[in-house]
Amino acid sequence: MAETEFTLVRTKGNQAASDALYKGTTPLQAEDIAEQLYYLATLPPHININRLEIMSVRQAWSAFAIDRDPA
Repeated sequence: MAETEFTLVRTKGNQAASDALYKGTTPLQAEDIAEQLYYLATLPPHININRLEIMSVRQAWSAFAIDRDPA
């Protein structure tokens, strides 16, 4: 779960629908992903990264299992 402008595209510009998707949770931000990729790109050349998974600590393996604050 990453909060980006794509959600607005997906909801056809509906800001309220976009906000509702992330309400009560802590999604990743584009900057979180960018920082990790920068870190990987600047590792010494003898290090090989074969696989990388980045996800919010409030998101489970199931695509729709998201930990949300109590209402």
